[in-house]
Amino acid sequence: MSIANTFDNGFISANRTLSINANEVKLWIMKLNQNGDSIFSFIEPDLYPEKIIQTSDSLYVFLANNANSHAKLIKTDSTGDVITFIDQLKNINT
Repeated sequence: MSIANTFDNGFISANRTLSINANEVKLWIMKLNQNGDSIFSFIEPDLYPEKIIQTSDSLYVFLANNANSHAKLIKTDSTGDVITFIDQLKNINT
């Protein structure tokens, strides 16, 4: 799990959900305003979140890996739409 403050005094969070019955893991990204109200959220299957940050252009970047420990980099816009998804990061130390 990762949580960070955002420039608008809100929060951005990257979490993991686990469905016991379906035995599946999902990445859950959630943006909250300063009162804790949800601004947006999205779920991506089979990813485990690592660190999430807000970039200087007010977008959000986070690292995630799948069950095989393949690292991925995902960048969303301010409404949670994915604008960059790098599926296989190379030359990194996981």
